[in-house]
Amino acid sequence: MKHIIYALAIVTILSLPACADEMVNVTTLELTPTPRAAKLYPDFPTDGIFPSIEKADSMPDPESLHQPESLRQDLKAIQTGALEQRLAALKKKSIDDQVFVGGGKFLMGDFGHLQSKEGLPWSSTKSNKPLREVMLSSYSISKYKVTYAEFDLYTEANGLESIQTEEWFQNYRLSAAPAGVTWEQAKSYCSWLGKLTEKPFDLPTEAQWEFAARSRGFLIVWPTDDGTLTWDRNVPSYKLFTALNEGSLHPIALFPPNPLGIYDLAHNGMEWTNDWYSDSDYADSPTIADPRGPSTGKEKVVRSWPPGWDLAAMSFDRHSEPMEVPEPRVVNGLSYGGGPSTSNTVRCATAGIR
Repeated sequence: MKHIIYALAIVTILSLPACADEMVNVTTLELTPTPRAAKLYPDFPTDGIFPSIEKADSMPDPESLHQPESLRQDLKAIQTGALEQRLAALKKKSIDDQVFVGGGKFLMGDFGHLQSKEGLPWSSTKSNKPLREVMLSSYSISKYKVTYAEFDLYTEANGLESIQTEEWFQNYRLSAAPAGVTWEQAKSYCSWLGKLTEKPFDLPTEAQWEFAARSRGFLIVWPTDDGTLTWDRNVPSYKLFTALNEGSLHPIALFPPNPLGIYDLAHNGMEWTNDWYSDSDYADSPTIADPRGPSTGKEKVVRSWPPGWDLAAMSFDRHSEPMEVPEPRVVNGLSYGGGPSTSNTVRCATAGIR
């Protein structure tokens, strides 16, 4: 009889600052081997964390949750002083916020059939299957979603109309919360940031987003600090989310980042990517280097998770949103829906800044 020993892999992931070699974040992940995956894909990272869902002993007081002090100071700097001063502060912040992600191979998509005890996928979604073998070049991605404070500076500097100015939304439009934008606005912001910083900023591809969410491709379902989903500790429950900003997007970085140092990957607004959406994209290109999605399409891929009930994003969840602002539906003379989404957000990336 063969005896299989399941060893525990202790992996330390280092997150480096944008312009220095000094280590700024160290997180130890307790990874376990995934025998089925290792047998089928010996050349890919196949250690992982079996997903669990727990709840903190008690809901924290919303007033006790704080952003990192450096972030608070950076957001203050881009809202204080003359325009040139604020642009200089945004330039520095945007570069400093980039987290370097060393390239490599990974298995993109729902890996549940390799990890679950029953050999079944973790999700019922068709579009994140089958697994695709991906090779990524190194890149950097922002540790934070773009806030209204940052996006408002962009519109001011370029003489554009402010976004999300409807009267009903003003109580929820917090300067430190993620800005709700269309795909075109997200793309334009990152491109403008490239001109401001003289760095090749752009939207991340969905492969880059997932690779970073999974701490460089490990088999991790929940993109949290330790790979578990613990309501009210690393992701807010619906009750806490509602208390933070009455059910709208709350200030960024109130909960721990993932091991690479990236915040709010599992919640607090969907995130636009560069890729066109297709249900069959993974099947159409099962092995690929630096994928950028189909060449054309009607909708763009979004990752992460919108505000709502006690739900959070799995690292391989993918959804689609139209680029164009939808027209409102008129029923019995009343208008419903339409207008730009307040919960589709943006996080910029660039070629590897370290």
